[in-house]
Amino acid sequence: MGLQSLSIKNKSVRNNLPIMKVGIYLLVIFSIGNAAWERVLPVEPDIIIGVLILIGFIGRLTLKRSKWKKSILDKPIIIILSAIALSLSGLGFRGSQYFNDTLIGYVRLISMMLLSLIIYQIINIQDSLKILVIFTMVVGFISLLGIFGLLTGISSVQIGGLEISLYKPWGGVQARLGGIYEQPNTFGAILTLAFPIGIALSLLNKKVVGKILWMFVSIICLVGLLYSQSRSAILGVVLGTFITAVIFMRIYKRPHYIFTILLASAGAISMIAVKGMLEPVLMRLSWNYYIYQQITSAEPSRLEMWKEALRLTFNNPLGYGAETKYMVGSGLGVESKSVHNVFLSFLSGMGILGFIGIISLALIPLVRLWKLAFESQHIEHKVLATGLFTGLLGFWIFNLAHSVIHWVAIWVYFACVATFIRFGNIKDERMSL
Repeated sequence: MGLQSLSIKNKSVRNNLPIMKVGIYLLVIFSIGNAAWERVLPVEPDIIIGVLILIGFIGRLTLKRSKWKKSILDKPIIIILSAIALSLSGLGFRGSQYFNDTLIGYVRLISMMLLSLIIYQIINIQDSLKILVIFTMVVGFISLLGIFGLLTGISSVQIGGLEISLYKPWGGVQARLGGIYEQPNTFGAILTLAFPIGIALSLLNKKVVGKILWMFVSIICLVGLLYSQSRSAILGVVLGTFITAVIFMRIYKRPHYIFTILLASAGAISMIAVKGMLEPVLMRLSWNYYIYQQITSAEPSRLEMWKEALRLTFNNPLGYGAETKYMVGSGLGVESKSVHNVFLSFLSGMGILGFIGIISLALIPLVRLWKLAFESQHIEHKVLATGLFTGLLGFWIFNLAHSVIHWVAIWVYFACVATFIRFGNIKDERMSL
């Protein structure tokens, strides 16, 4: 793929766990494509791989007594775990009929959080970069499949007993692209993370072929994002990219980042315009269409959902767990309704402590990446920090209208961010791409 190995002088950042690292690479691939595999397999493959990684790590920890490395994820996860314990205690004390459902959901979240901490213990900066490369390539490939299905009208392909959905009509001005997830907003979530990584790798690659490859991947991710018509995801990418471009102009003193973004954007818009899809995309993104939706739709607006979630929090600061969507729905005159905001979802589900935890998870990495982008002595660190900052900022902006956090691939991404920050703070180290 044109990406050379990292050159690291300090041997302390190296470790020899090739099998477990391969397991992590497979975990990323299977987690991103889990929507396809879960249709034909009795057990989700990312669960199996995650359990094997856990067993291997426990064995290594027991035999070698390795020292536990602190990360920027520790405090947010501890806070969230404490919030979960308090929320479950409150549900148990009230004898809530939703206790078991809440427990199942929390166990899944706990397993993903702990898995991210374990991955952090296993990988170094070289591994984290490889994971980000795999993450972006897989997302780009899924986006390419979806675009192909949308343009050709081929809704799915059959590979043995596995049916992979490429395209499924989904509301909007015209059909929206949801990829293999069959849900445009879920599709948009990972595109907000993948697009800026592709841009950063294109900038850092020293080979022309590598630069072109990563530019193509970035364009494909952006085309997929526009075809999804996910307003929150597009807003996240636009705002994240704009803010980061301003930062990058200050730290790099050259317009490479902005030029690369503009080139990718021009390529994506041209591909959409050629197929006559630009007008419906722009129409859905317009304010007039949003007003039209609010007038004609019988569904409660997101603002109404958020107000109801806040009202519930004042009544019970420990949270309602799985009961939240039914409480919100009852207040809005429907059977159930999700909060559609990750921060308010944690607030109403886990209480005030859960809200503090998710805010910490969002802000701490962003602040550290911001500092690294400005303070690092090496341009490679600055570029990668900028790309990761853009992705995270766009992701959290997207989650102001959704709650896409219960996903293994997302937590592996968090672990990579934490690893990069740890390495970037070693001032006498330099990586070469």
